[in-house]
Amino acid sequence: MKIYVADDDKDICYMIERQLVVDGFAVDTFYDGQELYETFIKTPCDLLITDVMMPKLNGFQLCQLIREISNVPIIIISANGEEEKRLQGYNLGSDDYLTKPFSLKELSLKSRNMLKRINNRSIYNNDINIHMIKDFIMKIHEHTAFIEEKRMNISEKEFQFLQILVESKNVALSRETIIEKIWGYGCVEDTRLLDHVVKRIRKKLIELDAKFRIETIWGYGYKVSDE
Repeated sequence: MKIYVADDDKDICYMIERQLVVDGFAVDTFYDGQELYETFIKTPCDLLITDVMMPKLNGFQLCQLIREISNVPIIIISANGEEEKRLQGYNLGSDDYLTKPFSLKELSLKSRNMLKRINNRSIYNNDINIHMIKDFIMKIHEHTAFIEEKRMNISEKEFQFLQILVESKNVALSRETIIEKIWGYGCVEDTRLLDHVVKRIRKKLIELDAKFRIETIWGYGYKVSDE
């Protein structure tokens, strides 16, 4: 699988590339966001890792542009670990945010896990992996979601959130359960990250005039229903 890495620090690019190649990935590196974006349009990758502070097109701008055309997993890496910046990255559709300095092995493992989840969906049976609730249609095996015939442009984390809810239709799930399933661990900051995922999805549903709704169970969590 192909991974694109963008960072204006060539040493960091080299170290990330070396670790990923050792772990069996094909990697292309870029030193500004514009070059990666132009390459992606012609030849999309399977996962994207980007720094924030870069010339021509920064990581946040790159993330926003990519999200307009693709649901490819995006990991942001940045020296700025402030909560506001992390949440900005997630709000723009990134799937993870690592603060420099970070473990190269951890980055590689996160990349592998993201790609594994996407790849596993392709082997599912088509018939039992299509969920329909009101005007919402989710095709797990294709990793797509629709409101009637209009395709939703959603990130990896947004897709995971919707999948968790539709596969437990009419059942309220706690915030802790959802966080554990999506991020694999529970910590305080994830509560805010989940809020942003829900906020982005609801905005997209409103824009598509959807009858499908995400219900908030106050003090507990969320659910979707066909009632």
